[in-house]
Amino acid sequence: MIKKKFSTQQKLITFAIYAIIFVVLGYVFYQQLFVSSKEKIWDSIINDKDDFKLAYILIAFILIPLNWYFEWLKWQVSIQNFSNMNLVKGAKSILVGITLGLITPQRIGELGGRVLYLPVEHRWKGVASVGICGFFQFMVTFIFGVVSVLFLYPVMSKNLPNPYWLISLLIIVLIIISIGFYFQTRILNTLKSISFLQKWKPVRFAIEQLMSISPRQSRALFTYSLIRYLIYGTQYYLILLGLSAQISEMVAIPTIGSLFFVQLGIPLPPFLGLMARGEIAMVIWGIHGLSEWKALFVSLSLWTFNLAIPSLIGALFLWKDNLLNQSKV
Repeated sequence: MIKKKFSTQQKLITFAIYAIIFVVLGYVFYQQLFVSSKEKIWDSIINDKDDFKLAYILIAFILIPLNWYFEWLKWQVSIQNFSNMNLVKGAKSILVGITLGLITPQRIGELGGRVLYLPVEHRWKGVASVGICGFFQFMVTFIFGVVSVLFLYPVMSKNLPNPYWLISLLIIVLIIISIGFYFQTRILNTLKSISFLQKWKPVRFAIEQLMSISPRQSRALFTYSLIRYLIYGTQYYLILLGLSAQISEMVAIPTIGSLFFVQLGIPLPPFLGLMARGEIAMVIWGIHGLSEWKALFVSLSLWTFNLAIPSLIGALFLWKDNLLNQSKV
């Protein structure tokens, strides 16, 4: 590990950056846990406390490390062509990425958080790798989301538009993805030959990183993305069971997939996106007769389990490892 000596001014700036991160995180947690959702959730929890089955919620909580373990596997596969990151450092990079992503639009800060644990010369490749991981997760969520909406259509036909636009959208996206994979090498070679793209470092490294991903790696990335999707969906369903929700599996499972699909299009930071997700959840679950506070409770619980708690741990690593004061890690 190579470190630089920093002046007092630089140390003060670094401290200010850390302070801003912690203050923003504190504000996010306060708003979501004690302001935005207080009237609709906490009073109802007290009134309906006998309906809680804590064992299901505890199992959902226990699945947190498994969820992020498979994200680490994705990350390891995506960077294995230029970096051999161990489990501990990989876990830190993911947690720090969650911390910085939590307070930025579209979680853009996650890019910077993850690559802080990569050598400087590989960080642009790391940015491309984060994008690759995100693409495979998006693809899984999109495919299963559209299938879920179509599956629910007979149940929710009065509340949904004609399904043919979804079928057409799914077919078009699958065709584009298939063409992209089949002609991947030719497309990337064409992009690589365009001179002005080569002058832009992020694009150049992204093309090189995409060209280095083998079919075996692509299959692994898709498999790990699918497993993460199933874990996240299982957490959602377990929390519903923990609330004694009277909804059958045949309705609950595709509804969860439909919610994940709709949430793909929310271009907000996670702490603001939670409020939008909560409103969407209330509308969709309300069709099945689930009370508003339970729909909000599930969204808030998943946000706390999979973003809030990991982000607090990531903030500690960000401070402990003194990442912003290091030139190389």
